[in-house]
Amino acid sequence: MFLRNGVSFLVIIFLMRLLEPEAFGIIALLAIFISIASLFIDGGLSKALIQKQEVSHTDESSIFFLNLILGLLVALCLCGIAPWIAAFYDEPILREVTYAMALGLFINAFGSIHISLLTKNLNFKIIAKVGMVASILSGLIALVAAMAGLGIWSLVLQTLSASLLTVVMLWFLHPWRPKCVFSLQSIRTFFGFSGYLMLSGFVNRIYGNVFVMMIGYAHSIQDVGFYNQARKFQELPVRSLTGIISRIAFPTFSSFNHDKAMLVKGLRKALALAVFMSVPLTIILLLLPKAIILTLVGEKWLQAVPVLQMLSFATLLTPVQMLNINMLKALGRADLTFWLMLTKFILGVTVLWFILPYGIVMIAVAYSLLALINVFINAHYTKELLGYSIWQQFGDISPYVLAGIPMVLIILSIKNVFDFPAQIELLASVITGGIGYLYVCWRAKLGALETLLKVARKNDS
Repeated sequence: MFLRNGVSFLVIIFLMRLLEPEAFGIIALLAIFISIASLFIDGGLSKALIQKQEVSHTDESSIFFLNLILGLLVALCLCGIAPWIAAFYDEPILREVTYAMALGLFINAFGSIHISLLTKNLNFKIIAKVGMVASILSGLIALVAAMAGLGIWSLVLQTLSASLLTVVMLWFLHPWRPKCVFSLQSIRTFFGFSGYLMLSGFVNRIYGNVFVMMIGYAHSIQDVGFYNQARKFQELPVRSLTGIISRIAFPTFSSFNHDKAMLVKGLRKALALAVFMSVPLTIILLLLPKAIILTLVGEKWLQAVPVLQMLSFATLLTPVQMLNINMLKALGRADLTFWLMLTKFILGVTVLWFILPYGIVMIAVAYSLLALINVFINAHYTKELLGYSIWQQFGDISPYVLAGIPMVLIILSIKNVFDFPAQIELLASVITGGIGYLYVCWRAKLGALETLLKVARKNDS
């Protein structure tokens, strides 16, 4: 997974050097429509398949064929509104790009059950292998297309090729095949959980993309590109790290959702691991945004520097949000997940409405402040259902935050004492600051580091 996400990150860097911010801005404008469309295709049924303990082949096949039907219908609907999307943003090219992305959604529907079954069985090796190969090959296709001058279409080709390669490899590596059966009764047994999950996912995906959509409406496409790519720089590392833990956490929590003591123990360990990894990322993004932008993507992206710096505060809060939501899903309380998402959405849109005229930097500030508020919102029911409050969670993760203080001092010393070029400043700060952070964690015998070392030793043996 680290290799896969590392490849994805490198591809983004090279594409940002080859393409203009406007190309990324146009793709970002479609994100909300693509995200919502993909949710309707699955409808939360795949996650319900993971959460439910006893599942038959008939259940699996019924969900598979329903996903295909919904995939076709949603793709056609997306094609139907493509002219409206292009007219809304006054970007004619959005129509053809929407057609292409709709095809990718339909392709993805063929692999959703395979991923769900692999996740349910905790078989992440196949998922990682498939993702890694798809990332590498689709990234190479995008880079060749970008160097050939295809512009925005290189990003489209990357998405389509990744979808096709993923589905082909899943079918090749996983033995599951559908049988010719479709049972409405099977679908109904899953819909109580998946219905609320779909609604909460619907609200969450609108909330996740509404900032970009409104920037595109009120500001320039270039501003969309700067904001969205800064957010990707902020999200990709921490979501890559915490996403691994989160992906494992949901099926694992689901497997012993009858034992509250074990759930709290699992959540505490998952939080410690996620925050241990996100603390140094937060510090690097907060203190070295200019060095990061200049080193990786060049001067034409300098307007993204203050946005990235403001978004960095959300990096530390992301794992806490994700894991509390996974806990509710594992407990089968998708209804609570929906109401939490709806509360966050209403609050977020209200804040965005007032802050929108003040530019993308202030929007980034609002995004980080909302992330802090959302931590308290997400953790409310964790306390109600498990007796594990947000203050207890903060107490468990605070040693890792405190362990980051020496890293902050080391990086600030390098920045203030030496006049290094951006590349040297970034390299020296990451290496020396990272060593200082790991040393403090080791001396303090923090559990997350010891857990990772045990895993490493086990894999070596």
